[in-house]
Amino acid sequence: MQPKLLVPVALSVLALRLGLAHGVPTPLPIGPLHVKGGAIFDSTGQPIALRGVEMPGLNIAVPTAEQNQTVAAMNATTFGILRLRWNLNTVRLPVSNFVWRRDGQPYLDRVGKIVRAATAVGLVVVISDCEDAASGETSGLGLPTQDSVAFWKIWAAFFKEDQHVIFSAFNEPSVRLTPGHVNGQRSSSDWQFWLQGGTASSGQSVTGMKSLVDAIRSAGATQIVSVSAFADPLDFQGFGADFFVADTNVIYEVHPFFDHALTNDQRDSNFGFLARTVPVYAGRWGLDLTENQPSCHSVPPDPQDATNLLYQTFAYFDSKGISWTSSSYEPHSLIQDTSSFDPTTLNANWTCGVITNPQPGMGQVQLLWLTGDPTGFGVLAKDLTASAAGGPAAPVAPGEIVSFYGYLFGPANNTAAAFDSSGKLPATLDGVRILFDGEAAPLFSTGPFLITAQVPYSAQGKDHVNVQLFYQHIPSNIIQLTVLDAVPGIVTTLGTNEAVAANQDGSLNSAAKPAAAGSVVVLYATGYGQTSPPGVTGRPTQIPEAQPALQVNLTIGGNPADILYAAEAPGFVGLLQIDARVPGTASGSKAQAVPVLLRVGTFSSIAGVTIWVQAP
Repeated sequence: MQPKLLVPVALSVLALRLGLAHGVPTPLPIGPLHVKGGAIFDSTGQPIALRGVEMPGLNIAVPTAEQNQTVAAMNATTFGILRLRWNLNTVRLPVSNFVWRRDGQPYLDRVGKIVRAATAVGLVVVISDCEDAASGETSGLGLPTQDSVAFWKIWAAFFKEDQHVIFSAFNEPSVRLTPGHVNGQRSSSDWQFWLQGGTASSGQSVTGMKSLVDAIRSAGATQIVSVSAFADPLDFQGFGADFFVADTNVIYEVHPFFDHALTNDQRDSNFGFLARTVPVYAGRWGLDLTENQPSCHSVPPDPQDATNLLYQTFAYFDSKGISWTSSSYEPHSLIQDTSSFDPTTLNANWTCGVITNPQPGMGQVQLLWLTGDPTGFGVLAKDLTASAAGGPAAPVAPGEIVSFYGYLFGPANNTAAAFDSSGKLPATLDGVRILFDGEAAPLFSTGPFLITAQVPYSAQGKDHVNVQLFYQHIPSNIIQLTVLDAVPGIVTTLGTNEAVAANQDGSLNSAAKPAAAGSVVVLYATGYGQTSPPGVTGRPTQIPEAQPALQVNLTIGGNPADILYAAEAPGFVGLLQIDARVPGTASGSKAQAVPVLLRVGTFSSIAGVTIWVQAP
C-alpha cells in the first residue's frame, strides 16, 4: 500500500490546526516599588496594587507539625504557583524578633533564602515583625520596644539591596497600654503615642512608629515601610495628617477582619477615608473559620451570603485602590493542603473553631476574583482536553494528538516544535512539560491558551492516565483521562466541521473545489491507537509506514469508500493519512457537503464531519 497523494496545501492547513494562533502578553514581573502621593508605583511609573497572601509559620517559636509543613512549602514551586496559578504579586511573611534573638544569624539566613525564592519569581515580599504570644515570647506589651529597633537595624541592612522587599514595622500594635486610652474611643494622644512612643501605662518604655522607620533608614534601606494601625475594632479612626510618619516611602496597614469591617460604611470609617491621601494596605484579612473568635462569628453563616460578602470586600478594595494580602495560605484556610495547593471552597456550612475535612474557605472565591476561574490560571481541565483533530472533550488513545485548552498555562507566544537531535519531538518546549503517568509527552506546540501533545504509547492497555502540566517547573493540578484503544478523529479545518481534505488534483477540497465521484481524496486523522509495527512515542513516521493495528473503514455520504492507503502520514507524528475513492459514478456541476465517518476497530469518529463532492 503506497501513498500516492502528499498534498502541500492540505498539510499547511494541518499546520494551522496543530500550530495555533496569536501570542498574548503575560503579566510582567513587579519591579522596584515606591510611594508617590496616595499610590504605590513600580519602576516603570505605573501605579500598582499589591495582591497577595500571608504565609505564617516563620514567626512561630515552637511550630506544630502542620505549621512546619507550611514553612516547608515556602519554596520556589509554591511561590511560582502563587505568581502563575493564583495571579498574585505579593506574599506577606510574618517573622519573629524573639526567634531571631534566640537563633541568631541562621534564622535570618533561613528567612533570606525564602525571600530570595519568592522575589526570583517576581513576588514582592512583605516582611512583618510579628510577636508570637502562644510561645510566651511577648512582654505583654503588644508594642514595639528598643528590641524592635535593634531588630530592624540588622534586618533592614540584610535586605536593603532587594527592592522587592517591603518592611512591615510592627504587626498589630496594641492600644491597651496607651496612656490615658479609653476603650471604644480613639484620641489624638493615642495616635501621638503610636507615632512617637513614650512610657506605657505599665511604666515600660515604648518605641513609636517613627523610630522604627528611622531605624530601617539608618541601615541604608530605601524600600517601602508599612506601619500598622492599632489592633482593635477602630483601626485608623481619628488618624490624620498630623500623625503621618515623616517619610515619603511609607504605606499604612490595617487588618480588616469582619468583626470590625463587615460593611462598606465600617470600612470607610476605619480606613477607607485614608486611601484618598496615602496608600492603604490590608495586610491581613479574610475568613478565619477555624478560630472560635468574633472574626468568624461575624461572617454570615450561609455559604452564599459569605461568598457575596467576599465579593463586596474585593470590590471595595479595588474601588479604593487598596492593596491587600489575604490570610492565610496554609491548609484549612485558603488551600486544602501543601501538596496539590487546591483552593478551599465555600460550599458547606461550618462551625467556628472546628476544623473539618475538607475545611470550608475562601480560596476558590479569591481565585475566581483574580483569574476569572475558580481553579486559577495554568490548570488542566478534563472537559477542556480534546482531540487535536477537532471536536468535543473525549477519552484519549495511545499515540493520539491531543489539545489542552486553558488560560496562561504556557509561554506568552505560541511556539511550534522542531524535531530534536534524536529525530523526535521534544518533551520540553518553552518551559512546558506534560506528564502522562509520569512520562513526558512529546509536544507539538505551546502557548498561553493551547498546548498540543502526543499521548505516549505507554497508555496502551490502561483504563486511565493521570496527566499533569509543568510550566517553568510549576506544577498544575492533576487530571485523570480515560484511555480507549482508539478514539478516531478526522482532522477538520479550525472552527468548522469540514474535513481537511485534498482532491486528486492536489487542490484543497471545498465548496468551490468539490471532489468528483470516483476520484481519490486524501483525509487525515488521529486517535487511531497502536500501530503495526508498534509506534514509538514522539518519533515521526518511518518507512515502511506503520498502519493502525485495528482495521480501518471509511464511509463517504453513508456509502463505503474504497481505501487505497491507510497508514501514518510520512514525516508526521501521530497522524494517519487515508487515501480513499469517492463512492458513485455520476457527478453534476453543483457541490454538496456529505458526511464522512472513520471507523477504527469498533470505534467511530464523531458525526457531522463533511467533505464537498459534486452532486449527482
